[in-house]
Amino acid sequence: MENMKTLLAVCLAGWIVAGSTSAQEIDQITGSIQSHIASQNWDGADQGYEALYQAYKAEYGAGSGRALAMAKVLGEWKIQAFRNGLLSGSEENILGDTSSFYRELISEIEQQQDQLAADLIDPLYGQVMVNYHQFLLTSRKPLSAYQGVGEELIQEEQCVDSEDRGGVVDCQYMEVPNRDYIESQAQAREDDIAQYWDAIALSLQRVIEICAEHRYLLDQAEALAHLGDYHMYGGEQDLALTTYFDAYQLLLRNTDPDANEWLNRLFVQPTVVPSLTTVLPGASPAPILTQGLRFGFVIGADGKASDIEVLDGAGSADRQTRQSVMRIITGATFRPFFDTEGVLDSHSIEI
Repeated sequence: MENMKTLLAVCLAGWIVAGSTSAQEIDQITGSIQSHIASQNWDGADQGYEALYQAYKAEYGAGSGRALAMAKVLGEWKIQAFRNGLLSGSEENILGDTSSFYRELISEIEQQQDQLAADLIDPLYGQVMVNYHQFLLTSRKPLSAYQGVGEELIQEEQCVDSEDRGGVVDCQYMEVPNRDYIESQAQAREDDIAQYWDAIALSLQRVIEICAEHRYLLDQAEALAHLGDYHMYGGEQDLALTTYFDAYQLLLRNTDPDANEWLNRLFVQPTVVPSLTTVLPGASPAPILTQGLRFGFVIGADGKASDIEVLDGAGSADRQTRQSVMRIITGATFRPFFDTEGVLDSHSIEI
């Protein structure tokens, strides 16, 4: 949590007004958070961050730059604390509370500014991150967690031909699982998953619209790349490739001195999708650790790897590690590669 302490220190630097009651409260809460972090009292730190945000709103106003910066600190704390398993509440409740925080923050900004306010970008990305984790959590839920429609068990006649009784057919009614009930459970889970998946796209589309409105062209390209990841991860390859290429072209034509660095980060470096770490830490799968080995492979237009081989560092003792990394690479989906004409059918890389 050292990064959170640093982030908090930067956020507070130069913002406390001498003699203000709220400023004194801010100072006290900040000291309390630091003490909780030092003693690893994560629930106490969580309550402190929430209290600190409320104090900032009271001191500077809900829509002020300082309060919005503190909101970003609180949101990032919530997401990181969830990912690291620091808080005592259930995963579902923690994500639900964090989602409510972002919804309220987005609503406040919309009311004080407008639907295309630049200040909406960070909280919308935060909501994307929360929805992504809710999507993953819901995808892992068993069917038994859902209430189906109708009777869970039904009476079904089962007959047995008893040869030792002169061919008499012996029938009786038995309780068996209701297939319609199971199918309705599966549909309920799919609907639950879909609400979070669809929410991701809606937030990303809003970020793209806001960036276009304010001519934040680099940020617009990045948001398009994330939306491409959403489509690629969801199996919508054609839509993903169109979205990726729009982002690629936006960077390629951009005269901003930083455009080439963004192009390299988003489309030249191999990226496992979905990847949102450039905007808020947390959504990208664990990086592929090669354990000192160097691998080469080809990435196709579908984002899948082929022709995987070890280029360097392999020995007889590395067979198990080599096979494990190869399975990870084979199972991953990568962001495809592009040139000025469009997506490349194949592109060789090394990691």
